[in-house]
Amino acid sequence: MFRIRLRRPTGGIRYTNVDVIKDAAANMLVSAGCPIERIVGGPGVHWSAGPVSPRRVSRLERTAREVFISTTDPVIASSMFRCAPEQMKKTQPATGEIIDMAGAEIIPDLDPVVPGTEFINAFALAPIAVSLPKDLRDSKRWYTDVRDFDISSRISSALSKRIGKSVDLKVEPDMDYIRGRRSTHSVDVDVKSIGGRRGYVIGMLFPFKIFGSPEDLKLSWYAGIGEKTRLGFGFYGTAA
Repeated sequence: MFRIRLRRPTGGIRYTNVDVIKDAAANMLVSAGCPIERIVGGPGVHWSAGPVSPRRVSRLERTAREVFISTTDPVIASSMFRCAPEQMKKTQPATGEIIDMAGAEIIPDLDPVVPGTEFINAFALAPIAVSLPKDLRDSKRWYTDVRDFDISSRISSALSKRIGKSVDLKVEPDMDYIRGRRSTHSVDVDVKSIGGRRGYVIGMLFPFKIFGSPEDLKLSWYAGIGEKTRLGFGFYGTAA
């Protein structure tokens, strides 16, 4: 398992759909010798890439100075040690997006778990996405308030399914932060459109404590929590 951040010395990348960042990361991994079948993925092969704390600069554009790449797969992790930032490039003619991380610094982003660790004080680097059960959906697909459902059960179930083993995690949101928000603690994130319709995922941003065994905490760090983690949702860092 391994996670890195790529940090540009100045400025930031601009993008519309978050998918383009993973496409650029895939190009870099392939250039580093990662087999394409690992990039495509499959049962038990999980990796992700996305922006760190992006900021919306217009209705269609976001910007970020850092991106992360994370995996639980040993083959992809090995390739990440050989990555060159100038190979993380992607041009999307349909939207005019250009991702180019040339000149970026690669920083290992290792988990804080040591023997005996029972929890991590965390904050979301990327929105945490959790969908409503199908029988509760009308015009809304994604939860926008963490108080409306049992987040511990949902993230444990999602990660267990993704990893193929039982995971037991407990998440305690910082309720003072959530109550103190003047508006929502959710954000819309654009993804590639389907059939000409706008594609988007709604995720939530908030500080929290995450409890679990050292092994399960490590898995949550490198695989992310919630849904749509392959697109960079659900990754977190340590709170100061």
